[in-house]
Amino acid sequence: MSYLQKRIISRLDIKGSRLIKGIRFEGLRVLGNPSDKAINYYKEGIDEIFYSDAVASLYSRNSLDDLLRKTCQSVFVPVTAGGAIKSIEDVYLLLKAGADKIAINTHAVKKPDLITTLANRFGEQCIVLSIQARRSLKMNSGWEVMIEAGRERTGIDLQFWIEKSQKLGIGEIFLTSVDQDGTNKGPDKELINMANKIVLKPLIVGGGISSLNSIREILMMESVSGVAIGSALHRDKLKIDQIKEETKSDHIKLRYNKIKLNHSQFTKSVISKEVAIIDYGMGNQQSLVNALNLLGHKVTLTSKKDQLKNSEVVILPGVGSFPAGIRELKNRDLKEVILERHLQKRALIGICLGMQLLFEDSSEFELSKGLGIFKGNIKSLDKHKVISNDYKLNPELIKLPHMGWNELANTFGIKKYIESDLKNNFFYFVHSYGAQEVKNADFYVTTSYFGREPIAICGLENTIGFQFHPERSGEVGLNLLSKTIDNVILDK
Repeated sequence: MSYLQKRIISRLDIKGSRLIKGIRFEGLRVLGNPSDKAINYYKEGIDEIFYSDAVASLYSRNSLDDLLRKTCQSVFVPVTAGGAIKSIEDVYLLLKAGADKIAINTHAVKKPDLITTLANRFGEQCIVLSIQARRSLKMNSGWEVMIEAGRERTGIDLQFWIEKSQKLGIGEIFLTSVDQDGTNKGPDKELINMANKIVLKPLIVGGGISSLNSIREILMMESVSGVAIGSALHRDKLKIDQIKEETKSDHIKLRYNKIKLNHSQFTKSVISKEVAIIDYGMGNQQSLVNALNLLGHKVTLTSKKDQLKNSEVVILPGVGSFPAGIRELKNRDLKEVILERHLQKRALIGICLGMQLLFEDSSEFELSKGLGIFKGNIKSLDKHKVISNDYKLNPELIKLPHMGWNELANTFGIKKYIESDLKNNFFYFVHSYGAQEVKNADFYVTTSYFGREPIAICGLENTIGFQFHPERSGEVGLNLLSKTIDNVILDK
């Protein structure tokens, strides 16, 4: 598979505990319960949820944490949260509540260095730049950057801001047309065309999208990774399965589920296990806790060494940069207990950053030594060897992060218990760094991105690593996680 699947994203604007929507960010009206809407969209096959606290900037605080906790108990696709984010602490609280990524707008414009600060701590893949743009004859590009939920002008040219922000450490751009937002009159195609030509990061676009033709036309653009739809979904003018069925083509790859999701499709463990998730301050452990609870396990989120030594399964998750992750493990004196579990051949699972930390070292930001369980190096995907050119995209113009739903490519010595879950299924990746090879694994699986084939899964004895997020990969990912936990102990 050479292309990422394009994403259909539901945008939910929140005021307090209510779902709201206005026209051009004004005249806000209550449309219902945001958690119920998000859960329904998940069951209908949405690829991602975007929560925006529409009044957060007015009160200089974000109030999404309770909503995230509730939603993420039943939603197992990626969730982005935004609104009045101005510090590392703000980000950490949202990730801890269940968000996978955070979106920043107002405070990024006011203090651009904040982008770099957050990227250094949480990794670029976690930082979404939300841009609200309004047409302006005063700007060279034709659009002005807006802040404070589209209410205040900045005098900043959109093209200048896109080009500058990409150098500061963002992982994705979420571009909304203020002029079209909530109108259901169609997107600002000129705006999207302009952005499509200059972005180097994955691009999500929204504002006024309400027809299949406009979605199809937008998704044909090379730089567009997905479309964000709000009003048209909330008011039932569009249905997710309708969008995917009638929009997918040879040129537009979509993650498509003919069977609507329900929890009965999940393969629960035959025997409940004691699972300890390592709490070391690196990201979205709550989504993993929720997934494991759903699968029937006894879950503990802990940094206590005795609990990590005695649990049947230990999971090292992680959202963030490699240097920050290894530093936090060292500060909590947790490196040795992880290595001890591996040497004793006791069940150990690493997810995303957690998998990367199990390798020898990483060149992210600086050369950092890892735990060395897997023999190999973590490096930027654009430094990986180009293996194939069986696609139209120029391998020299690789877009990072590798963000979105992707298939797996090649398997080597694969374990039988997971083989059926890997074929023709999609898993959620969000990373700029990865392993090109693993020299000592019993088995490994690759994925394909711009001709590179980074490691997606690897295993050595009873230690398993996932570069993607099984807990955010829908029912397929939950099944894979369940089977892995069952078999990583028994080694079937």
